[in-house]
Amino acid sequence: MSSDTIASKCVTSLYKNEDEPPTVMIGIPADVYARMKDGKAFIFDFSTGGVPVRVTLYGGETKEDCEKTLQRNATERGVFMVDDRNRKPGVKPS
Repeated sequence: MSSDTIASKCVTSLYKNEDEPPTVMIGIPADVYARMKDGKAFIFDFSTGGVPVRVTLYGGETKEDCEKTLQRNATERGVFMVDDRNRKPGVKPS
């Protein structure tokens, strides 16, 4: 599918339940995922929905390639990165 059709775009949802933090859901079609693996990034700005955050999704051939992209991005912006790989993540399966 062509990357300029509505059928080949990511889908997003932003919602808030009373007792939970805001939840962002992002659906990635296969052709979009294939383009991400080639290094293309997709940026989602949720500030218009009341959540002041931007999410950037990107891909890489390996985990190391993805880490290099993170580091390059941080260096370009003068941001200090903390290595949290040994911390138990707050992400839980649904």
